[in-house]
Amino acid sequence: MGVYDSLTKESDILYSYIVPCYDVLHTQGKEYIVNDILDLMRERFVCMILFHASYMEIVKPDIMHSRTEVDFGCGFYTTPLIGQAEKWCEKFQKKRKAAVINQYDFNEEALENCRVLRFDSYSEEWLDFIVNCRRGTDKTDYDIVIGGVVNDKVFNTVELYSDELIDKAEAIKRLRYEKPNAQIAFRTQATIDEYLTFEGSRTL
Repeated sequence: MGVYDSLTKESDILYSYIVPCYDVLHTQGKEYIVNDILDLMRERFVCMILFHASYMEIVKPDIMHSRTEVDFGCGFYTTPLIGQAEKWCEKFQKKRKAAVINQYDFNEEALENCRVLRFDSYSEEWLDFIVNCRRGTDKTDYDIVIGGVVNDKVFNTVELYSDELIDKAEAIKRLRYEKPNAQIAFRTQATIDEYLTFEGSRTL
C-alpha cells in the first residue's frame, strides 16, 4: 500500500484533514507535520504500530497480569498513539519506577479474523460496556475491543453514572465534549500470540 492510498483510500486523511487544514499546517515545521499525520493515521488504524506502557520491557505480552475490573475487562492494553502511551507512563514515574514504552507490530488481519468490538465515540453503547466491565459483569467474548480511554475527566462522568447520581442522557451530554483517545485491549492470549509482534522498547 502506497502513501497516497494510505492517505486517501484507507483513511481519507488527505481530503478530510490535510487539505482543509493546509493554511495552518504549512506554517508548521516538517517534523511537527509528519508526527501529526502519523498520529492521525494510528488513530484511524492505518499505521498499525501499537504501544504499551509499563515499568519493564515486555517481549511476550500476556493477560495473566491484567486487572479484571477495568475499562474493557481483563486484557493487554495498547494504544496506536505515542502521546497516550507517554501519558500512561506518568503513573510509573510518579512512583519513581522505570517508565518503558513497548512497541509492537499489529497484524491487521486480526480485524477480519477475530471477534472485534469497536467504539468510534463516547456513545451509550461504550458507556454501558465500560460500566459492565468495571463492575465485573461483562459476559461478552470479544477477542479485541477498540475505543476511547477513560481519562480523569471521563472517569468522573462514568463514576457519577455508575453510582446513579446522573442519568445516561446527562452522562452522554458531558462525554460529547471529550475527544476520545484510542486504546486497543487484547482479551485473549491466542489473539496476542498470533497478531502482536514485539519490535522493541525505550525508557523515558
